[in-house]
Amino acid sequence: MQDRYCNPCAANAVLAPRIYLRIQTHPLISHHRNRIVSQHCSSRYHLLFMKCKIPTALVCLLFAYACKTDPLARLPSFEYRSIDSITIVNTKDIPEDRPIVIIHFGSDCRDCQQTTDSLLQNMEKVKNVRFYFLSIEKFSQVTLFRDYYKLDKYPNVTVGQDYTHFLPKYFQTYATPIIALYNKKKILIGVFRGEPNIQVLVNAIKHI
Repeated sequence: MQDRYCNPCAANAVLAPRIYLRIQTHPLISHHRNRIVSQHCSSRYHLLFMKCKIPTALVCLLFAYACKTDPLARLPSFEYRSIDSITIVNTKDIPEDRPIVIIHFGSDCRDCQQTTDSLLQNMEKVKNVRFYFLSIEKFSQVTLFRDYYKLDKYPNVTVGQDYTHFLPKYFQTYATPIIALYNKKKILIGVFRGEPNIQVLVNAIKHI
């Protein structure tokens, strides 16, 4: 039974409440409701279908439909400090020309390390996507992480410090990693919590 239904405690994907409800009631998927949407969660976010047997393309299509008109589903505007430790950048200035992946990480987080390593091994498949690795840690830790994984050699990867702790407040969790996928119009496609299955993650990114 666990394989057929989404377990909110074991799933990796999260969505904001209004998006969740729109997906649940949309006629395209009403006949799949038990396979897609699990029980209501009491927190701000809801956990969905990482264990559901649905093609990735369909998952992304459903996300896109749900998020298209919801203002809460857009990439929020917030500031982060660039890796030079001086320049302050606002996400509203990110060009709307490529898909965007925001990764909230911790340098000593094992899941973050494994996810980064696996993602870099597949980077050629998602080289048209902008990746933003952001951490609330001290700059020395952020720089150490960047240098260890040689992230500065990837032109589509940006590393910075979330100096206002915006991301953990926004997602209401300090757990890492949190991986948020946005299309080139900055509309939310989906969010992974914890270490995802790398093939599921890569396929989701490719279909943004």
